[in-house]
Amino acid sequence: MQCQCKDLMVIFEEIAPARLAEPWDNTGLLVGAAADAIKGILVTLDVTREVVMEAAQKDAQLILSHHPILLQGVKSILKSQYEGAIIYELVKNDIALYVMHTNFDAAKGGVNDCLAQALGLKDISVLKSAPAGAFLKLVVFAPESSAEGILQALNESGAGQIGGYSHCSFSTRGTGTFLPGEKTHPYTGKRGELCRADEVRMETIVPVERAAGAVAAMLKAHPYEEPAYDLYPLALAAPGEGLGRVGFIEGDMDIRAFSALACEKLGATALRVFGDMGKRIQKAAVCCGSGGELIETAASSGADVFLTGDIKHHDALKASGLGLALIAAGHYHTERVAVRPLIARLQSRADKLKYNVEIIESEIDTGKAQNFVGSPV
Repeated sequence: MQCQCKDLMVIFEEIAPARLAEPWDNTGLLVGAAADAIKGILVTLDVTREVVMEAAQKDAQLILSHHPILLQGVKSILKSQYEGAIIYELVKNDIALYVMHTNFDAAKGGVNDCLAQALGLKDISVLKSAPAGAFLKLVVFAPESSAEGILQALNESGAGQIGGYSHCSFSTRGTGTFLPGEKTHPYTGKRGELCRADEVRMETIVPVERAAGAVAAMLKAHPYEEPAYDLYPLALAAPGEGLGRVGFIEGDMDIRAFSALACEKLGATALRVFGDMGKRIQKAAVCCGSGGELIETAASSGADVFLTGDIKHHDALKASGLGLALIAAGHYHTERVAVRPLIARLQSRADKLKYNVEIIESEIDTGKAQNFVGSPV
């Protein structure tokens, strides 16, 4: 089945919800149109002119990038500008650009999870949970004979999922009252007469981004002409979503050994390490990209070492003062580990939907400029 960009955007949103993006970030469809027909997707960490030309050569109509090319306000698009030249090539070759950046970092199964798993961490948890408000409680009232069908419709629309558990709901019986007006067509009762009906109150949980679909499914399954329902905001963070990850290291290891392991697993030629190389470690915190803002959080989590991509001088001093060993493995190397798992997830989802689309990895090494001078630790 041929698919359009908007069909794939639904999958992208499932994997990396837009609500998880940082306020300063620029994610989503940046170039192209939702109605564009897509047969091939090229996945990359960065968008350069070389990557765009690669997409054109490989007949990819969409580039899925981790990093955006535009973060500030744009007043002109010129060939002589770095970003302008890239946008010009995208438009000229009729290639769409979709970005999953900080939302993919924070998502469950996203970059940070891939990083923690690549390093072999166990009992992985979120270092800094995503802001509350990611969920709504949906409450609906209906006759008992229709309750099972309504709950099924809600579950199929994405409601009722709590962590690894699905079909989560709670029901109570009670009496509903209503007075049908002259122009109504009541399911039960008569116009102009107060009706008392035995009903079931059903409540479940639904992610904010799926609430509209869940309500639409519920209304379709409901027998009443005007169903009574409520949506309540919940002060809950989505499980498994947020910045960074923390977990336990398998076996007895010191900073030197863990650094060597990181070099091997992340494909880095060398690392910057701050702290006592002989320090024994049991617990490690990680954050892809630039994670300096999480140093204090990593220290308070009980981690012995914090591995991230980029580190500023003053961040290193802060970590030292907190007794936290620090490893800077390079921005590119802490994020590239998520590319192939992402492609596998996307292709599996597209295949299940019978979309005729091929998803491939870019062969352009955009991290070559980040090579370190020196030998592996």
